[in-house]
Amino acid sequence: MNPRVAMIVTASTAILGLLGACQAPGSAPDMIACAPPPEQQVPASAPTLSPSIQGPLTNTIRLNAVLYGDGLSRQTVAVQNLGTRRTETGTLSVMAALMNCSGSPIAARARLTLLDKHHQPVEPTSPWKQVLLSPGGIGWYLEHSATDGDVDSYLIEIGRDVFPG
Repeated sequence: MNPRVAMIVTASTAILGLLGACQAPGSAPDMIACAPPPEQQVPASAPTLSPSIQGPLTNTIRLNAVLYGDGLSRQTVAVQNLGTRRTETGTLSVMAALMNCSGSPIAARARLTLLDKHHQPVEPTSPWKQVLLSPGGIGWYLEHSATDGDVDSYLIEIGRDVFPG
């Protein structure tokens, strides 16, 4: 072997060994797993949107959550993080981290509805936004309220994006 190549290989091996030693023994690297939490019953204290007219096709909808539709499920797209914060101007920022759990790219879409304490819309529902998810990848949905209205809860709807043609 060429002495110069041997020196480069030796140096590279030493650097890789040092990098591996930086991690604490027994610790795992930070990773996001594609494992949606099991379906849970809605706690009595959780905010919900209950139907005012009872019937066979009415369901209670959990608020401050993601509602799946248009062929997406918790098994295909997992919500890895969900949260809100007030901006400096007093508007509300809502964020959802979505992870593609399938082996194929997914074009998802999402929209946000903000509700007051009486479960009435504070402002019009946001337009649909596209979120592109590569296989095993993460996409971020971020929406801001238009006003600093009295927002009590929110609902994010997600579904498959439909391409024309």
